[in-house]
Amino acid sequence: MFDPVRHGELKGHKLALDVIEDVFSVVTKANFSGDTIAASTAANFDEEDVADLAQQCAEDDWPEMRSMVLNPAFHYNLVKQPALIDQSQSGSGAVLREGSIMNLMGFETMMSNGVKTNNGTATALTSVTNASNLFTLASHGLTDGDVIQFTATTLPTGISGSTDYYVISATTDTFQVSATEGGSAVAISDDGTAVAFTEYERIAGFVAAGSPVLCAFAPVPPTDGVRQLLIDYRQVTDQASGAVLEYKRIAYPDTDEEAQFIEAHYGYAVGEGAGLKRIISTT
Repeated sequence: MFDPVRHGELKGHKLALDVIEDVFSVVTKANFSGDTIAASTAANFDEEDVADLAQQCAEDDWPEMRSMVLNPAFHYNLVKQPALIDQSQSGSGAVLREGSIMNLMGFETMMSNGVKTNNGTATALTSVTNASNLFTLASHGLTDGDVIQFTATTLPTGISGSTDYYVISATTDTFQVSATEGGSAVAISDDGTAVAFTEYERIAGFVAAGSPVLCAFAPVPPTDGVRQLLIDYRQVTDQASGAVLEYKRIAYPDTDEEAQFIEAHYGYAVGEGAGLKRIISTT
């Protein structure tokens, strides 16, 4: 029942997805701080939110060539919208047949499971000072408006677990938090013990124009000596992601074995910071 060709296709697809996840890891608030639409749940994301994004892009004088990439939850809730399913309104049956949306509000629309939330991991604080409602950690990297949650052996009184707080009054080494964005500092009456914070970016997708994320693939062909030993060597472009993958098949006659390899050689960097707007989930 084992199908080696199908197995290879699945391995190639997984490698392409891993590459895309790696490249999309640069889509963070630190790298792209431009406007986003009001944070939404996947269940509430619809064509009106896409229109809001299109309006922001037009007001920022973006070119008409624009792309929108969504995670599966946001994409498929958009697919469910009656106006898109109805061919008489959407102009295409692809939504109902394939679950794909080619163009919407001027965006070339794509779905990718490689969109990363870019949520952080728990980071221990150096200290908590209840007298000034300050949280301290050298070079913590947070800026005003960042969303965090706290965990601890014992939380400071006034702080709740599994609750979003907004960073305010951030300096290089200290910050306070508010229950609302830009609000007043939450008052704490003791320091708690072993307090840590986790930053939540909750990225659900993004819209882009120009070259906000730069990525290049540079296949490394085998040397002449290695090529003579190969049964097969191909460079294949994954249609869904654009990733260039290399396929090698080689035989070892002394052990009567074969081996197959799928590789990707690539690099990426942040490009034009003003050319990307993040789409944020509330959960």
